[in-house]
Amino acid sequence: MKQMGEAAILEMCFKAMPEIARNIAEPLAKVDKITMYGDGNSSKLVKDIVGTLTQVGKVSVWWCALIAVINGIEIASAIYAGISVTVGVGILMLVVLDLILIPTLFNNRVTVTKKEIVIQFGFLQKVLSPKDITRIKKVKGFSAAFAASEDRVGIEIRGRNAVFVSLKDNDAFVKELMRINKRIQFMI
Repeated sequence: MKQMGEAAILEMCFKAMPEIARNIAEPLAKVDKITMYGDGNSSKLVKDIVGTLTQVGKVSVWWCALIAVINGIEIASAIYAGISVTVGVGILMLVVLDLILIPTLFNNRVTVTKKEIVIQFGFLQKVLSPKDITRIKKVKGFSAAFAASEDRVGIEIRGRNAVFVSLKDNDAFVKELMRINKRIQFMI
C-alpha cells in the first residue's frame, strides 16, 4: 500500500514537471522592456549606439562542473536508489535548479551606456546608474552573484550593496565605467 502511495505521488510530480517548466519559461517569451535610443534625433541615435559597450560574461570551468556534478549526483541516486518519493522530489528540485543555472551559461553579459548599466545573469537582471558608482575594485573569490568566475569586478554603489560581475574583458569594462564617471575610485 505504501508503495502505491509513493508511486501516485511520483506520478503527480512527473506529470507536473512540464507545466512547471512552461510556467517558468513563459515570461521569457514576453517583451518587458524596449529601450529607445536617440530620442527621435538621428545624430543622437548614432552617438547612443556607438556609446554602448556590451561585455560578455566569463564562465569558468568550475561553474560548468558544478552544474554537471549536481545533475550527476541526482541521476546516480535515482539509478542507485530506484524510483521513490525522495528521488522524485530530488529530480523535481534538480529541474528547477537547472532552469535557474543553465541560462547563466548563455545569457551572461553587461551592457554599459552613459545612462545605465544592465547586468544580465541568466534570468536575473540588475540595472545600475553609472553616476551612482563610487568605487570599483578587482576581486578574486567566490563571494557574490552575477558572476560565474572567480575573477570579478566589485562595483560599489552609493547607498546600496556592492554588485560583482565577471567579464571576459574586465579591464575594458573598468575603463568604460571610469570614462563615463570620472569620480569613480579604482582599487586594485
